[in-house]
Amino acid sequence: MKDDFDEAIDKRKWKVQGMTVKNGQLEWDGGAKIGPQGEISLRDHIVEYTFSCNGKSVYNQYLYNDHLGHAILFRMRSTTNYLMKWQDQDVLNNFKEYPDLSGSTLKSGKVYNVVVETRGDEMLVHMDDENFLYGRNHRIDREKTKLVINFGGLGTLDSIRIWEGKPNENWQSKRKSIIEQKKKRVPRDVESDPEFEYKYGIASLQVSLR
Repeated sequence: MKDDFDEAIDKRKWKVQGMTVKNGQLEWDGGAKIGPQGEISLRDHIVEYTFSCNGKSVYNQYLYNDHLGHAILFRMRSTTNYLMKWQDQDVLNNFKEYPDLSGSTLKSGKVYNVVVETRGDEMLVHMDDENFLYGRNHRIDREKTKLVINFGGLGTLDSIRIWEGKPNENWQSKRKSIIEQKKKRVPRDVESDPEFEYKYGIASLQVSLR
């Protein structure tokens, strides 16, 4: 699927909330969401989109469901970026996990191109050299039945693309370089978001107790 939003929103393709077409892109004020219409069937896939958020409430999050409901979320905000797995419906995995998290340099008014790649149990989210996430979890390696992208504040979405993902022979070396690059990311400020730090601490404790 792809769309540059040069014309009216095709409601047969996209389920949209809070967005309107203007000047060849989608605009919103107060938050918005977009995703493929109806139930989907994705496994390994790539999603790419270009957006800009303005104002105080600057964030971007991407969520998909599997057969158990909410599965994997990534969220990028002006304070913290993270991947999160929701609770499973079994005793061993009935808690949240955070496969990756870091500080953030997300800025109001800046245009970002986001690429989300999933293959097997791996997910790579790339916004730029400073804001990216890479993690692994068993719920990534499942059929995706719903996909939603949320935006905060007011802003614009210029385009979106969704592809089926195919194996890349250079991935093994690329993975090593990404893991090494993690050391250069902005460290998170644990005092900037005490509510998140509390939730993260509880989730980490549950993982260690398991």
